[in-house]
Amino acid sequence: MTGNPDKLWESSWETYYDSFYYEIVLGKVISRWKLFDLATKILVAITATGSTVAGWSLWSDPDFKNIWITVAAIASLLSIIHAVVQVQSILEKLSEFRVKFSNLRVSIETFRQDLTIYPQFNVDEKYVEYKKFREKFKEFVSNYSEDILLTKKLDEKAQDELNAKLGVSA
Repeated sequence: MTGNPDKLWESSWETYYDSFYYEIVLGKVISRWKLFDLATKILVAITATGSTVAGWSLWSDPDFKNIWITVAAIASLLSIIHAVVQVQSILEKLSEFRVKFSNLRVSIETFRQDLTIYPQFNVDEKYVEYKKFREKFKEFVSNYSEDILLTKKLDEKAQDELNAKLGVSA
C-alpha cells in the first residue's frame, strides 16, 4: 500500500500551521501576563509601607488623598489576584507550552523541507514519521487549556501575524 504524497504534504502543512499558531498566540498571552506581573509589582512597590508613610504627609490635600486611596486599593486588589492566580506558575507553564509548539513547528518545517529535497521519498515511511508529529501535537493541545487573557481580538492578531509570516491570505 502506497500513500498519497500530496495528501501527506497537505496534512503536514495543517499541523505546521496550527503549531505555528499556538507558538504565536502563546507568545502574545505570555506578554500580557508579563505586563500584568510588572504592573502589579510596580504598584505594590509604590504603595509599600515606606511609600505609604510618605503618602500620609500628603493626605491633607483632599485630591491627593483620594488618588492615593484609589492607587493603594488597586495595588492591593492586584496583589491579591496576582497571588491567587499564581502568575509565576502560569508564566512557566505557558512558556513550556510555547517551547513545545515551537520545537514541533521547527521539526515539521524540517520534515517538509526533507520532502522537497528528496522528492522520491517513501510515502509510507514518511507518513509514520508524520504521525509522530500529530501525536505530539495532539498531546500538547489536549494538555493546554485556553488562558483567561486570550481574547478574541488577541486571537485574531495572532492569526493575522501568522498569515502575514506565511504569506497566506485569510
